[in-house]
Amino acid sequence: MTFGELGKLFAPLDKDFCLYFYFFSIFCFIVIVVLVVMFLFIIIRSSGKISSIPFGYMIVAILSYGIMYFQFRLLYSMCLTSGMKGGFILPGSANAASANSLPSHSAASSAIQAPAPFGGMFTSE
Repeated sequence: MTFGELGKLFAPLDKDFCLYFYFFSIFCFIVIVVLVVMFLFIIIRSSGKISSIPFGYMIVAILSYGIMYFQFRLLYSMCLTSGMKGGFILPGSANAASANSLPSHSAASSAIQAPAPFGGMFTSE
């Protein structure tokens, strides 16, 4: 297996794959709802005689799926707002030089100024 073939296994994917994060976050949210309902059912059904072991397992499961839900939701948001197009660039190729180079500054682009931070609230002008 060459470096190029191996590199393709770890290359960034297209934005079409962002939906996987969305569906995983929906799945985790549904699991959280089911676990909370089961947890409440166990508490109501046991009438105060709940064992600490199942109680601990339920808390850990709810927290784990809560963290996974947040992680997938965060990754989905990052994926959507990224400018990534996907593909693989080999080091030393012609595409690598253009991908790592800074954009050129022309007279037209230097006249454009960045907006002031915080909407200009803290400028002295």
